[in-house]
This record gives sequence, structure tokens and C-alpha cells, in this order.
Amino acid sequence: MTFIFTMLFTSCRKEEEQVLDTVESRNEAVNSFVDKNISADEEALTQKNMSGGGGTLCGWTGYFPTCANISEDNSDFPKIITVNFGDGCTGPGGYTRAGIMYIHLTAPFEETGSVRTVTFEDFSINGVEITGSRITTNLGPNTDGQPVFSRVVDTQITHSNGTYHRNFTSEITWLSGYQTSECGDNDWKLTGSGSNTRSNGTVVTRTITSALYHYHTCNFITQGSVQISAPNGTMSIDYGNGTCDDLATVTGPNGNTITVNLNP
Repeated sequence: MTFIFTMLFTSCRKEEEQVLDTVESRNEAVNSFVDKNISADEEALTQKNMSGGGGTLCGWTGYFPTCANISEDNSDFPKIITVNFGDGCTGPGGYTRAGIMYIHLTAPFEETGSVRTVTFEDFSINGVEITGSRITTNLGPNTDGQPVFSRVVDTQITHSNGTYHRNFTSEITWLSGYQTSECGDNDWKLTGSGSNTRSNGTVVTRTITSALYHYHTCNFITQGSVQISAPNGTMSIDYGNGTCDDLATVTGPNGNTITVNLNP
């Protein structure tokens, strides 16, 4: 009986770990999807538009579909840019956005020290609901002359796994495309750490252990890795070596490796 109980307990434990691995990898997939797409929206509206600095050839008229209603409350700074996607508007990447995104700018965003605050109202991307805020500050160039930004994300995300609170502080380095008038050359990398709090109150820490690379030409993170520490142990997610695909490799606390799809 002791042997049978031990085998059953071990089997259940492995199944539980596998389920938890899947839950956290799913949350991470949604994290990367949301961050990549909202970051692209923010940049199109503030880095390369008619009043936000950078180039002028790929502002919101070249990025957002005509179903998105975009307006500014002021021709000077500070200003608020409002993007209303209505009940549903399909645009970049073939994804459907709904609701309203507000972007507050303290100054032209190419200026060191300028702050961009993004908030949401009844907002979603492909059914993934987002509330809260994203605050990005221009820190100026690094020693290589690349623009660097800090970002504090304090959002609540609701998807098929439920609702969780994301709190994350990161640093973004703009690798290329910052000073050009094209959009297709925008590449950046992301480092940082934070936490996800599940709807049941469980806190899961999240640390980027190898910088995550975002390329404008790909809808997904193409390179880098993340370590996630949950009550059942530590797992890692590897996004690959630079190939544009919707796959990542997850190694769970029990050492098992699975491949997950990053498309929510």
C-alpha cells in the first residue's frame, strides 16, 4: 500500500507540475504577445509620427487601419493621444484591437527625460483584456549611442487562463531604426524583472535572464530567455536563437521540456 501510495503521489505531483508549467508558459506567451504589440502601437504614435519625433513617413496613418480613430488634445506638449478602436478593429499583424488606448506625453519622446504614460479603457487585443498602465521614460543614449528607456508595467491581464496582475520593471535598448523614417527597421532588446500575481493570490517572480529581442518584422519575441519561479519550483522559457516563429521551449521544475505556441 505504501508503494502504491508513493507511486500515485509521485504521478500526481508530476501531473501537477506539468499543469503548472503549462499555465505559467501560457501566461508568459500572453505577456510577450501583449508587450510586443502594445510597444509597437506606442512607438508608431510617439516615435515616428507627425508630432512625436523621429521620421515622418510611417506615422499612425501608415501603421494603423482606417477603423482606428486617432486624435490629440493639444498641438503642443504635454498632450494626450487617444486611439479608439471601437468594438473591434483589425490592423497590424492581423490582430483585432477593441476599446481605447490613451497615451500621455510630457514632451517630444526623443528628448531625454520625457515620459510616456499609457492607460486603457475597455481595451483588448484578440480577446486578451488589458487594464492598468505602462510608464516609459527616455533615459538618453548609452555609451554606444543607442537610445535607452526605462519602463514600469503595472497591468491586469485577462485571458483563457483567468486574470493576473503583472508588475514589471525593464530597460529597453533601441538597437536600430530610431533615427530613420522607415518603420520596418525598428529593433530593440529588453531586460528586467518583476512578478505575476495569479487570481488566487499566488505570486510568481519573472526575470529576464538573457535579453529578449523584438524585431518590427516579427510578431513574436525571437531570442532570449526568461526564468520563472513559482511555488512548485523554477522553470525557464527559451525563445530561440533569432528565428521568427511562434514557438518557445519551456523547461519545467521537473526537468521536462515542452514546446509552447506564443500565439494567444
